[in-house]
Amino acid sequence: MEYDITRLTFLPDPLTYQAQTDEICVRVPVGVSSTEDLLTILREGLGFPNYQAISWSNTLEEVLRSWDDWSTRPRRVTIIHSDLPFVRSSKDGWFNLQIYLQVLIQSIIFLQEKDADATERRELVAIFPARMAEELQTILNHPPAWTVTLGFRDVDIKSAFDPDWSIISQDLRELNGVTAEVCTLAREDAGYMMVYYQKDAQAYSVEYRSQDNEVWLVASAEEQFALPPVLSFDLASHIVETFFTSSQRSSSVYWHAIPLEDQFELEVMRERSSYRNAEEALLELYVGMARVTIEEGVYEAIERGDEGFSVAYWKDVLERHNASPSQRLTALCVVGLSDLPEASALLRPFLRSSVKRERWASARFLGVSMDEEALPILLQMLTDELPLKKNEENAGYDPWYDNWRLYAPRLLRKWQRPEIDERLRQALAVWVQAESQFDPEFDTWLKCEKEICYELGCRGDFSALRDVSLEDERKRELQAQIERGYKVKQLQMTAEEEYNYLRYGKVPKR
Repeated sequence: MEYDITRLTFLPDPLTYQAQTDEICVRVPVGVSSTEDLLTILREGLGFPNYQAISWSNTLEEVLRSWDDWSTRPRRVTIIHSDLPFVRSSKDGWFNLQIYLQVLIQSIIFLQEKDADATERRELVAIFPARMAEELQTILNHPPAWTVTLGFRDVDIKSAFDPDWSIISQDLRELNGVTAEVCTLAREDAGYMMVYYQKDAQAYSVEYRSQDNEVWLVASAEEQFALPPVLSFDLASHIVETFFTSSQRSSSVYWHAIPLEDQFELEVMRERSSYRNAEEALLELYVGMARVTIEEGVYEAIERGDEGFSVAYWKDVLERHNASPSQRLTALCVVGLSDLPEASALLRPFLRSSVKRERWASARFLGVSMDEEALPILLQMLTDELPLKKNEENAGYDPWYDNWRLYAPRLLRKWQRPEIDERLRQALAVWVQAESQFDPEFDTWLKCEKEICYELGCRGDFSALRDVSLEDERKRELQAQIERGYKVKQLQMTAEEEYNYLRYGKVPKR
């Protein structure tokens, strides 16, 4: 969009301007470096209300266009600048100044057109030093800035405004599927380009979406489109570099439009490809605490200026005696979900940690490989640290144990032994017997009972509820979980089929 700089007023020395009758003048002092300071200066000088829209620019635009709520309603408002705000304060200050100039020009035009036929016209004037006219014109014509973000499918951990290629390239190299899953490059007039790391394929995929999301394209090395579209790192990097340098999509690949009927399938595959295999996806399906822990830990590390996206960094954290509890838990999760060949050896000592959370977290990952040392802890997780009770109203509720225990029933399936069946039945009885003590506002006890019943069903145990005292409705609810689990056993579902069965209700045909 072209902005007419002649809508602004230029004087050799703006400070010599003399206010007229029925006019309010406000002077923006030299050295304004933040949008908050600018809004405060204008609000106090013009008397508009302490209004807050979705952004500082929306706030300013709305109050400049409507003076009805101001403490006074002058005929003319003049904003005098003896210097350029923002631009001297940081390398990207031009961006805020560009937005500010656009708001001023649009508001001036709006008031001129709105009051064109009115007997008493209201007028907005913005005065700048004449020597700065060329610089302002350059800033107005500056193309919109790029933004690059790095993080997970639903969480941005780090972002950079107006980056150079070295920053973008480094962000792409940080994608490993453990500490970062997606890198997005966006510009207001160019749209979005997203690079996903597909952990299950150890490859990359690239999507392009227009700013209005009307266009959704996926890059493919093949002319015939097929899901999933995987690319090498070098090709994915080349596509992003082309987009960054030319605002165009690379011609080195084929771009396939995603029909509406395939969009859901692509989203499903995107979710599933965040894990190494179906077993890992299945384990995290209704729990997801490992990924949440990593997201929070990586964010904290990046905020401290540490190399939080590096798996090597978190491996080193496990060996530090002075690491904080939250750092160590994140490190256990990163190492546990990584492809490090020494991951099990690094995790095993924490099965004997004096910190219960570290024992539980390491057991969650070692249980996947059926590590016998993890078995006692997984069994303890079934009933240890029962949830908040009614008489603990003043206690701060910590859901950590209630969420992490949900890993245990599914992991115990690896041990197909009668004594494990019995321990699951005993655990169910403990939870049911203690139900009356739990705080009804928290339903973690119900989730745990359902998980145990589902796993008993997977073991073919239909007698687990026979001697359990429950109301009919509750018993039917838990019996349905046993039947769901039994269907998995009956159809001998693979991990992939069970994932689709639980996530999307797809029953495999036999």
